[in-house]
Amino acid sequence: CTEINDDEVVYLETYYLPKFPIVVLDYGSKIVKSNKNGTVIKEISFTTDSLKSINSCGLRIGDRILAMTFLHSKDSFYLQITDFDTDLNVQHTNRLPFLHFTADSIVFFLINEKMHLCRDQLGNTYMLLLTGYATEHAFALSFDNKGNLTMFKLLGPYNSTTRGGFYYDPHIDRLVYFSENSIKRIYSKKFDLEKEIILWKDNDPTSDYDTISGFNTSFLTIGDKTVRFGEVSFLYKHDGPIGRALSYIDANGSLTGNFNFTPYPIGSSSEETPRLSGSLFFKDNVYYTLFEYIPRYLPFNSASNYVIAKFDTSFKLIEQTEFVFDSNLRIFPIWADFSQNNTFTISGFYYNTSPSNPNPFINGGAYILGLNEDGSPPTLNTKTNPIRAIITIKGNPTSDYLTLSSQDIHASEYEVRLYNLQGRLLRTDDLWEAGTLRVPVYDRPAGTYIYQVWHKGRPLTSGKFVKI
Repeated sequence: CTEINDDEVVYLETYYLPKFPIVVLDYGSKIVKSNKNGTVIKEISFTTDSLKSINSCGLRIGDRILAMTFLHSKDSFYLQITDFDTDLNVQHTNRLPFLHFTADSIVFFLINEKMHLCRDQLGNTYMLLLTGYATEHAFALSFDNKGNLTMFKLLGPYNSTTRGGFYYDPHIDRLVYFSENSIKRIYSKKFDLEKEIILWKDNDPTSDYDTISGFNTSFLTIGDKTVRFGEVSFLYKHDGPIGRALSYIDANGSLTGNFNFTPYPIGSSSEETPRLSGSLFFKDNVYYTLFEYIPRYLPFNSASNYVIAKFDTSFKLIEQTEFVFDSNLRIFPIWADFSQNNTFTISGFYYNTSPSNPNPFINGGAYILGLNEDGSPPTLNTKTNPIRAIITIKGNPTSDYLTLSSQDIHASEYEVRLYNLQGRLLRTDDLWEAGTLRVPVYDRPAGTYIYQVWHKGRPLTSGKFVKI
C-alpha cells in the first residue's frame, strides 16, 4: 500500500480461500485505489479469461506503480509486470513465462512469497523475488531510476530460506543478500553469483558482535555505510539477549561502530519488520523505524505490538511509541510506507483469534492502517477494517511520566505494573482519567525500567523504557 496524497492510497490485494492442509479452493489478486475512509475509487483484477492471478507484490518509483503478479494458464506459470500511473492507467505490461503449471504448486506462490529490494547510488532498483519454490526458483529483476524494467533473470538453485535482507554495498559496487541462516551471497548488478559465504563458519575474526539476523531484516545504504534494522541474536553468545537493533554493519553483517540494541522477548510468530518492504526510513537526519512483535511468553492469540521509534544519526533513541492491538486479532505487517508527513501506512493480513472462532487460519482478512510517528491515534482505518490500537504507550525516554492512552471501552480495567531490572515490583497504577493513565517516574533514579499491562489477571504486553 502506498499513499498517493493526503486522502488517497493505492494497494495490492490478494485473497485465497484455503481448505487445510494444502488445498486452495479459490484465489485471485487485484490493484485498488481508494480514499482513506475505505471508499473504492477504482480497482482492476489481474485475472483474465485465459489467465488466473495468484499473488501480487509491488513497488513505487516516482509516480509509477509497478505490480509483479504471478499468473497461470492451463499449462504454464507467468510473472507479469504491470506499470500503472497513480490513477491506475496501465502504461506497459511485461509477461514472462517461467514454469510448467501444476495445481499442487499454487499454495507455494500464495503463502510463501518474499520480496527483497535495494537501490544503488544512481537510483536503480534491484529486486529478489522468492517463493515457496526457493530451492528451485528465485526471480531477479532490476529497474532504472525512472521505473523501466532493465533485466529479468531466473535464479536457481536457491538452497536457502526466503527470510533475511538484501542491500547494495557501495564499497564493492555489488548486491549482497543475507539469509536468516547466516549465508551471505554477493551478486553483480546483473545478478551473477560471485561468492557465497557461510558466516557461522567463515567469519574471521569472530567478535562479540557477530550476529544472526531475525525473520526479516531492513537495510539502507547511507553514504558509504550500510545500516541494518531488525531482530538480532548474538551468534557467539548463545545465552545472550535477543532483541531489536539499529546499527552499522561490517562485511560479515555484524554490528559495528555505534549501535542501539533493545532486548525484546520476541516470540516465534513475530514478523519484526514487514516481510516485503522492510521498515527503516531516513529523513531529515532522523531514522524512523517500525517493529512488530508478540512476547514469546504469550500464546499465539495475543495482542500484536507495533513499536514506532525515532533515532538520531548516532542511533540514540529520540522518541518511541508502542501500539498494542486487539488480542482477538493477530495481525501481520507485510508492507510499510512512510509519507512526507511522517505517517506510516501499514498493510498486511490478520487472523481472527477470538475464542469464538474455531479456525483463525481461515477466518481472517486484510487490513490497511495508518500510524503517526508522534503516537497520536491512527489516521487511516477503512470502514471495513476491524484493526484498532487498544493501548498507546508513550514516554521513552522520559523524565517524568510513562503515559498510556486508550479509547477502548475496557481501558478502566487495564492495570500497569512498574518493575526495576531486578524484577522488583515498584508500583501499580489503574486510575485512568479520560482514557489516559500517567505513571509517575520523576522520583525514580535514572535508568531502565520494565512495565507490564494486565487485564483481569491476563498479561497484555510488556516493555522497557528509559528514565532520564
